[in-house]
Amino acid sequence: MFARLVAVNVQLRQKGRRGAQRYALTWEARLTVNAPATEVAELSGTLRDLSATGAFVYLSQSVQLGRTVMLSVRLPLEKETWMNLTGTVIRVATQTKGPGVAIRFNRTRPEFINP
Repeated sequence: MFARLVAVNVQLRQKGRRGAQRYALTWEARLTVNAPATEVAELSGTLRDLSATGAFVYLSQSVQLGRTVMLSVRLPLEKETWMNLTGTVIRVATQTKGPGVAIRFNRTRPEFINP
């Protein structure tokens, strides 16, 4: 059986100098950061945009440039479903909505989780 999509407001953003089309979103996101040694930090945030090669996420606090992270995005489906992608923080920005990070995905095939 197929999952039904809930009403979603998605806007196409300009490619600019990027090779992949970006989509403006406001979906719930979590960022798991591999901190020094054995520490792992999990931050909550909001996805600003997503493409096949990367994403920009507003967070509750900033993340260091170059960190390896796992981005978990809650998809707008009736059944709770999260999409997980791993990547590297390639830009840290201070926005009016708070700190944000640009992430370049290590691979474009996500993992889907139904808790």
